[in-house]
This record gives sequence, C-alpha cells and structure tokens, in this order.
Amino acid sequence: MRTLLLAVTSIALFACGGGGGSDIDARPLADAAPQTVHMVACTGTPPTIVTVGNSFSPNAVTIAPGGLVHFQLDSIHNVVSTTAGQTFSLPFGADACLQFDVAGTFTFKCAPHNFSGSVMVQ
Repeated sequence: MRTLLLAVTSIALFACGGGGGSDIDARPLADAAPQTVHMVACTGTPPTIVTVGNSFSPNAVTIAPGGLVHFQLDSIHNVVSTTAGQTFSLPFGADACLQFDVAGTFTFKCAPHNFSGSVMVQ
C-alpha cells in the first residue's frame, strides 16, 4: 500500500511539474477588438442621420465597409456606442462623419434620452 501511495504521489508531482516552477501561462489576455469606427472629414454624399425630437432619423442605415455616415445632432443629443469593443462617440450638437471600416452591425444611443440607432456595414 505504501509503495502504491508513493507511486501515485510521484506521478502527481511529475504531472503537475512539481519542481517549484510555474507552468501557468502568465501572458495577458488578448486586447479588446481593434477600434473600427473613426471620426473623419465628411466627403461625398454619405447617408445622413439627424435627430428629430427624441429619435434618430433614419434610425438605421446600411453602408459598405469603409463607408461614411454623416451625423447632424441637435444640441441636446449625442451619440455613444453600445457595440461591444467599440468606443465611438459624438458630442452634443455634433455635425460630423464617422467611417465604419469592417462589416458588422454597430449600435449607438443618445446617452441622456436613451433612444437608439444602428449602422449595418455589409
């Protein structure tokens, strides 16, 4: 019995690297997804989203990757991303374009009034 216990203990120590060092991979987790939405100069005639009352109009647009969306916001409204891994935003009263680099659906809201919209990139 004692021999069996020593054999099991030896196997357990060997399997766990019992030499006092650590076999744990201490590398940090991968960073969050790269930012794929950027404020850029408005050029051409991109779709425009405006604020009307307490809503975005239109509240959804579809564009190609690399496309722009022009936002014209009233002074009491802003844009804040609600898409995981993306931190785009526009300040109150902004008149600006955002460029969307990759395919996906990007959602956003007006922070104080909580109405929402989306940009589908395909």
